[in-house]
Order: sequence, then C-alpha cells, then structure tokens
Amino acid sequence: MASIQDNIKEMIRPTVESLGYDLWGVEFTKGKHPTLLVFIDKEDGIVIEDCEVVSDAISPILDVEDPIESEYDLEVSSPGLDRPLFTIEQFSKYIDQPVIVHLRMAQQNRRKFAGKLVAVEGNTISIDTSYVKPKPGKKAKPGRVNNARKNKEETAQNVVDIMFTNILRANLDPIIDFI
Repeated sequence: MASIQDNIKEMIRPTVESLGYDLWGVEFTKGKHPTLLVFIDKEDGIVIEDCEVVSDAISPILDVEDPIESEYDLEVSSPGLDRPLFTIEQFSKYIDQPVIVHLRMAQQNRRKFAGKLVAVEGNTISIDTSYVKPKPGKKAKPGRVNNARKNKEETAQNVVDIMFTNILRANLDPIIDFI
C-alpha cells in the first residue's frame, strides 16, 4: 500500500516537472497543525517566486484529488543546505558529504548515525562514522579522524552499512563556513 506522500508525489510530479522543477520530495506531518511540505529544486536554485508558482499550480490538484482527509497547510520549499534525502539516487549525488541518518529499526544498538557518506551500492548506503565535521572557520588538523591520512583499516572499522529500507529519514549535514 502506497503512503500518502507517495500518492501525492505521483499526483503532482507531472505538473511540477512541466513547470521546469524537480520534485525533490514530499513530507506530511500530522498534529495540531498538519502540514504538507513539498520540496522542489532546479539546477540554478530556488527563490520564493518559484515556490509561489508551484504552490499555485498544485493547490487546485490537491483540492480536487483531496488525498488528505483533514485540513492541512501546504508549504512549498527548497530542500535547503541540510536537504532531506528521500531516494537512493539522491544519496548517490552526495558521496563524500556529511549526513545524519535516523533508522526505523536499531542497528548496532543505535537508531541515529552521523558521518560521511562514503558509498551507495544497490540499496545500501555506507557511512564513515569516524568522520568529524570541522567547526566553522577551522580546517581539519593533521592526525584528526577526518584527515585524509587515516588508514584504510581504521576507516573500514568505522563504516556502517545501512539498508535504504531501514532509513526513517536522512539529511545532509552541511559544512557552513562564512569565513
């Protein structure tokens, strides 16, 4: 059975793509103020006017198809620097980038892993959990675990393989340096 998000993606994808945007992903949060969050992207980035165009185009579709039984707010947004990763193909685009991954079921007695995405093979991602993200304005110091001099044996011990189907949610964990 397809999720609400999957149904909505299939419903709005043709419209979003016909406008020249990529449908990055869809999230639906329940609660006091249910929200349908639609992430769009394009090669040269997203501005507020892009979000308005897509919102105006998909809102009538959602009103007619009515995929969500209760009232909700529609938000259209760029995925941002800390973009959520929804598909295995999206993971493939961000090899060697820091990520945070939350799991459906614990693995190695943990449900959250942070580190550098080092590989995507089939339906499995691999994260080097020894990677330490440099603090803003600082460079990696020689000998630190995030330095390239780390040997392959050490790296292999700290790499966690995670099945894509066990990922609850994942985001990039960008290095933001304003200096």
